[in-house]
This record gives sequence, structure tokens and C-alpha cells, in this order.
Amino acid sequence: MNTTVKKITQKKYIRALVFMCSLVYFVSYLTRINYSAVLVEIMKSEGYLKPAASIPLTGLFIVYGVGQLISGVLGDKFSPEKIVFCGLLITSAMNILLPFVSSSVVLMTVTWSINGFAQALMWPPLVKIMARYLTKDDYSLNIVYVIFGSSLGTIFVYAVSPVVISLSGWKFVFWGAAVIATIVALIWIFWIFGIEKHAQSVEIEDYSAKTVQKGNAISFTKSALLLLLLIMFTNIFQGLLRDGITTWMPTYMQDTFGFGSSSAILTGVALPIASIIISFFTATIYRKILKNEAKCTTLFFSVCTACCLVLCIAGTRNPAISTVMLMVASAATHAINFMYTSISVAKFERFNRTSFVTGAINSSVYIGSAISTYGIAAITTRFGWSGTMVTWLLCSVIGLVVCIFSIKPFKKEL
Repeated sequence: MNTTVKKITQKKYIRALVFMCSLVYFVSYLTRINYSAVLVEIMKSEGYLKPAASIPLTGLFIVYGVGQLISGVLGDKFSPEKIVFCGLLITSAMNILLPFVSSSVVLMTVTWSINGFAQALMWPPLVKIMARYLTKDDYSLNIVYVIFGSSLGTIFVYAVSPVVISLSGWKFVFWGAAVIATIVALIWIFWIFGIEKHAQSVEIEDYSAKTVQKGNAISFTKSALLLLLLIMFTNIFQGLLRDGITTWMPTYMQDTFGFGSSSAILTGVALPIASIIISFFTATIYRKILKNEAKCTTLFFSVCTACCLVLCIAGTRNPAISTVMLMVASAATHAINFMYTSISVAKFERFNRTSFVTGAINSSVYIGSAISTYGIAAITTRFGWSGTMVTWLLCSVIGLVVCIFSIKPFKKEL
């Protein structure tokens, strides 16, 4: 049975929508990753040790994870366009404020935790907007370009921050990000509501006959709940690895190989470049070869495990080997993140809770991120970077095992 819905089908308007969503996601990372990028400089200028300096980031990840669930619910009930706008304005305000409270870990933590909630107001509503206006095929083809916004934002932050620090100091990294976020917020709110007029009536498969309903709500089946829990559990380890590497790579390069602050920060550029490259291969591998999300994540967790093993053996001996292994491992975790937070969401489409599922899956990533941010600082302080490498290896192995057990559930009809 088919039903008629409004979708954007003209390529130029699809490109416009994808560009705007990608721009918002770019700004999301610009106003979030900047703390990680200048972490070395903050510790140097304010005299903080690793555990203390990591607390604001831990606060951001915890609130961001919880906020994903809240944002997911809000995105299904209220205007996702306005929710994104609010998120951009709040993150701009917090980026303005943070440099003024940098002398207090407590105030920085409160400020950056609020920023975490602002960040949570963006991704689930963006997915909701794209799922609403794009057909399933157009969504799967274009979501990867929105994901690129995060990688480009990370590259921009890590490439520009050393220049800004040398010219004006690390505080202007936050103030500059705030200005950009405000401009994009205004462009977004004046443009997004005009996109609907370009939607046309198309026929799609009607899932209503297959849904399980309870009152006015659509309930998840047991197989759907099991799959959602497996995805979330796996994403904890993916988030631990991804943000652990992204946050601490500059500090690791400085501590282990004596890199200066600017050089150490610049090494962070390698990570998102690798993630952009691997994202193209990920989408192709999924659509044309493996055609199963868990098979893809199994492949990339295997790559990550191999890289972590090399780091355990030779990670403190050669900066080139360390950079390459961290770059490939980080790229693999981004591929896993892409499969589970973007592609797998479509599998739950018939339950009409796209925003909630996106928020739930994404929140699990940041449970791992919160654990890694403070945990890696504590492990490194006590056991050195070798202890951190072993921890990353164990997390990668656990994620790999869970992915293997998830292959069969992904084959089932929800």
C-alpha cells in the first residue's frame, strides 16, 4: 500500500537543504571542539593539570548525552527548525562567556555543560528535518554530506586555532566561533521555513499496516528494542575511542614527542581529514557490498583494533607511526558513528520516532565520550600513555565483539 506525502525532489533544492544542514553541523562542531583544540593552551595559561582541565569537557559530554534524549522528544513534538535556532543562539552565548570564567573550573564546567545542552538541540532535529523533506534514497545518499560538516568544522578549528592563538590568544578561538554561530543562526531561521514551498507530492510505501500501536503512540517491537540497545551499547565504546583520541591527541603528541602547543594542535587536523575520506568508502561499502550496518561496523572495529594494537607496541617510539595509527583509528570510529547514528536510524522509520531514535543512539555515544574525557586524563596521570593505549585496545575489542553479535539482529524485520 502506498501513501502520498510532501517531499523535496528537485536536485537544486535538495542541495540547498543539505548545505544548510551541513552548515549548522559545521557550526555545532566549531563551537564544541574548540575547547578540545585549545586544551593544551588552557592548561598552560591557567595552570591546570589534565584531570582538572578535562572536567568542563566531561560536563559537556554528560549533558550532551542526556540532552540528546530530550532533544529527540522535543524534535518529534515541536518545530525542529526553531529548536535548531535556539541551539545555535545558546551555544554562541556560552562560547562568548567561557573565556571570562576560565579562572574557575567550576564556572567553566557550568558554562560548557550548558553548551552541551545547546549542542544536543541540533542533530536530532536536523535528522528529523531531512527525513521529513527527503525520500529514503535521497536521505541515505545525502546524509553523508551533512556528516562532512562535522569533519570540516574539526579541520577548521584545529587548523585556525594555532593562528588565532599566536595572533590574539586562545580566548579569541571561542569568541570567533560565537560570531560565526550567530550569523549562521540568523541565516537558518530566515531561510529554513521557505524550503517547504518547494516540496512536491510523491508516493511512498505506507508502513501503517505494520506498526504496533498503543493508544495514539507507536510502540517498539521486542526486536526493535533489542537492536536499539545493541546499537547504543556499541556506541558507548565508539564514543570513548572517538572523542578520547580527538581530545587527547594534541596532549599526547606534546607529552610523548615534545611537540610545541601549536604543532600539537595542528596534528588534530589529520583526524577529520581521514574521517572524510573513509566516509565515502563507508557509504559505498554499505550500499554495494555488505548491505548490513553491523557487518560494516565489525569491519571498522577490526581496523580500529589493529591500530590500537600497533599503538600498544610502538606508539611511544615514533611520531609518524603514532599519527598514522591514531588517524586511521579515529577514521574507523567515525565510520562506525556514521553507520549507527545516521544510516541505522532509517531502520526504525516505521515507528514514526526518527528524532527520538536519533537522540537515543547519539546519547549513547556521549556516555562513552564523558567516560573517556576524564577517564583518559586519570589513566594517563597514573599509568602513562601506555596505559591509555591498552585501554583503547580493550574498548575496541569489546566493541568488535558486540558488533559481531549484532549482525543477525540487523537482518530481522523490525
